[in-house]
Amino acid sequence: MLAHLRPRHLRPHPRRSRRRQDRPEQVADNPLLFATFTAPSFGLVHGHRGGRPCRPRRRDDRTRCPHGRPQWCTTIHEPGDARSGAPLCPDCYDTASAVIWQWHAPNCGGARPSPSVEPSPDTSG
Repeated sequence: MLAHLRPRHLRPHPRRSRRRQDRPEQVADNPLLFATFTAPSFGLVHGHRGGRPCRPRRRDDRTRCPHGRPQWCTTIHEPGDARSGAPLCPDCYDTASAVIWQWHAPNCGGARPSPSVEPSPDTSG
């Protein structure tokens, strides 16, 4: 089948073949994997949604948590609202796991070297 008759997503891209030829051997021999991780959910919280309601729900989808508190919020929170980030139900929110996650999150980068600080030479004479 001729290349121009193939669907576009199956056609060879002209730049892809050149990139492999231009790639230095050092890079080709040492591929890296970049992974991104998303924090798990610890529970529903209030938040600023850019002028939209916090946690809107349809009337037929307004459920309550096991403690009887609503799992929706129709308030439009402004930036800096004291309730932003507060859980909808403090009993359902997994505070301990959230604290542990925040404590260990800076260490997830792992491979980044810590900056070294060189002592400045004494110029006082």
